[in-house]
Amino acid sequence: VIGGYAVPEAHKDLVVQQMREGVSPMLPGAMNYAGFWIRFVAKFIDGIILAVPSFAIQFALGMGISATVDTSNPNPEITAAQISMMLLSMAIGIVIQVLYNGLLVAKYGATWGKMALGLKIVNDDGSKVSTGKAIGRVFAELVSGFTCYIGYIIAGFDSEKRSLHDHICSTRVITTR
Repeated sequence: VIGGYAVPEAHKDLVVQQMREGVSPMLPGAMNYAGFWIRFVAKFIDGIILAVPSFAIQFALGMGISATVDTSNPNPEITAAQISMMLLSMAIGIVIQVLYNGLLVAKYGATWGKMALGLKIVNDDGSKVSTGKAIGRVFAELVSGFTCYIGYIIAGFDSEKRSLHDHICSTRVITTR
């Protein structure tokens, strides 16, 4: 036992070195799960980053929708073209999320917000997330949002700090520093 940790003999030198460096001892294969609030801040940073292209696209499509409104009619009806523009806007928003979250997680294991805070998304065994799973995780995150964000909130109560989309995809968010 070193510093309250039961350490196998084979890992004793590693744990002692980590303690000397002021790092919480972690045995090989152990994961330090990222808590709710640090994940919230990372998601907030990602939201700011995604807001820029999303706003530009939403503005352009909104101008297209407003150009088709008959302002002389006091009770204008929504036209098929306006509904198409709204659906296109939603689809583009999902594509932007898939490209940002899916491709960054597949390549680097984290979005820019998570990278800034030293977080990484891994499989349940600590291995790198595949491209397919990273993209699937984006759609699972939509489910977390559709549940009035309860899918995100459960990370605050889960022993491994997993959100609903982590449960669906068997992923974990860990700290790397």
